Amino acid sequence: LVADGGGKPSAQPTIDSRRLDDVVGAAWLVVVRDESVGDESTAWWQQQGAAVLTTAQHPELSALFAQHTSAEAFVVRPDRYVFGVGSLAELTATARQALIAH
Repeated sequence: LVADGGGKPSAQPTIDSRRLDDVVGAAWLVVVRDESVGDESTAWWQQQGAAVLTTAQHPELSALFAQHTSAEAFVVRPDRYVFGVGSLAELTATARQALIAH
Protein backbone atom coordinates (compact mmCIF):
# COMPACT_ATOMS: atom_id res chain seq x y z
CA LEU A 1 0.00 0.00 0.00
CA VAL A 2 1.78 3.11 -1.25
CA ALA A 3 0.69 6.66 -2.12
CA ASP A 4 2.62 9.57 -3.62
CA GLY A 5 6.05 9.95 -2.05
CA GLY A 6 5.93 6.53 -0.38
CA GLY A 7 7.57 3.16 -0.71
CA LYS A 8 10.86 3.69 1.13
CA PRO A 9 11.83 2.88 4.72
CA SER A 10 11.00 5.73 7.04
CA ALA A 11 13.73 7.80 8.64
CA GLN A 12 14.15 7.26 12.37
CA PRO A 13 14.53 10.59 14.17
CA THR A 14 14.60 10.42 17.94
CA ILE A 15 12.03 11.80 20.35
CA ASP A 16 13.21 12.17 23.94
CA SER A 17 16.22 9.92 23.17
CA ARG A 18 13.98 7.17 21.76
CA ARG A 19 13.80 6.10 18.13
CA LEU A 20 10.58 7.05 16.40
CA ASP A 21 9.49 3.44 15.83
CA ASP A 22 9.98 2.70 19.54
CA VAL A 23 7.74 5.65 20.42
CA VAL A 24 5.01 4.72 17.94
CA GLY A 25 5.13 0.92 18.14
CA ALA A 26 3.35 -1.24 15.56
CA ALA A 27 0.85 1.38 14.43
CA TRP A 28 0.36 3.81 11.58
CA LEU A 29 2.14 7.12 12.13
CA VAL A 30 0.83 10.44 10.86
CA VAL A 31 3.06 13.47 11.24
CA VAL A 32 1.34 16.74 10.41
CA ARG A 33 2.37 20.35 10.31
CA ASP A 34 0.48 22.60 12.72
CA GLU A 35 -2.17 23.83 10.31
CA SER A 36 -3.45 20.28 9.71
CA VAL A 37 -4.22 19.40 13.32
CA GLY A 38 -7.83 18.88 14.28
CA ASP A 39 -9.34 18.28 10.89
CA GLU A 40 -11.53 15.35 9.99
CA SER A 41 -8.63 13.46 8.37
CA THR A 42 -6.65 13.54 11.60
CA ALA A 43 -9.69 12.27 13.49
CA TRP A 44 -10.08 9.37 11.03
CA TRP A 45 -6.45 8.31 11.51
CA GLN A 46 -6.86 8.43 15.28
CA GLN A 47 -9.96 6.22 15.01
CA GLN A 48 -7.80 3.70 13.13
CA GLY A 49 -5.36 3.60 16.05
CA ALA A 50 -2.68 5.70 14.37
CA ALA A 51 -0.20 7.77 16.32
CA VAL A 52 -0.76 11.36 15.23
CA LEU A 53 2.12 13.72 16.03
CA THR A 54 2.79 17.31 15.04
CA THR A 55 5.95 19.17 14.26
CA ALA A 56 4.82 21.72 16.87
CA GLN A 57 4.87 19.02 19.56
CA HIS A 58 8.06 17.43 18.26
CA PRO A 59 10.18 19.83 16.18
CA GLU A 60 12.68 17.04 15.51
CA LEU A 61 10.06 15.46 13.20
CA SER A 62 10.44 18.41 10.82
CA ALA A 63 13.41 16.51 9.37
CA LEU A 64 10.90 14.08 7.80
CA PHE A 65 9.75 16.92 5.55
CA ALA A 66 13.27 17.91 4.40
CA GLN A 67 12.72 16.67 0.85
CA HIS A 68 9.02 17.52 0.84
CA THR A 69 8.88 21.17 1.85
CA SER A 70 5.35 21.79 0.60
CA ALA A 71 3.84 18.64 2.15
CA GLU A 72 1.45 18.96 5.08
CA ALA A 73 1.57 15.31 6.17
CA PHE A 74 3.99 12.39 6.33
CA VAL A 75 2.33 8.98 6.82
CA VAL A 76 4.20 5.80 7.79
CA ARG A 77 2.75 2.28 7.66
CA PRO A 78 3.04 -0.09 10.64
CA ASP A 79 5.92 -1.89 8.87
CA ARG A 80 7.82 1.46 9.04
CA TYR A 81 7.72 2.09 5.30
CA VAL A 82 6.52 5.48 4.14
CA PHE A 83 2.92 5.27 2.94
CA GLY A 84 2.96 8.74 1.44
CA VAL A 85 3.87 12.39 1.75
CA GLY A 86 1.69 15.33 0.73
CA SER A 87 -1.84 16.51 1.37
CA LEU A 88 -3.34 14.97 4.50
CA ALA A 89 -6.79 14.85 2.90
CA GLU A 90 -5.48 13.05 -0.21
CA LEU A 91 -3.39 10.56 1.79
CA THR A 92 -6.37 9.85 4.03
CA ALA A 93 -8.68 9.29 1.05
CA THR A 94 -6.18 6.89 -0.54
CA ALA A 95 -5.75 4.95 2.72
CA ARG A 96 -9.50 4.80 3.37
CA GLN A 97 -10.18 3.43 -0.09
CA ALA A 98 -7.41 0.83 0.14
CA LEU A 99 -8.20 -0.29 3.68
CA ILE A 100 -11.93 -0.59 2.99
CA ALA A 101 -11.14 -2.76 -0.05
CA HIS A 102 -9.29 -5.24 2.19
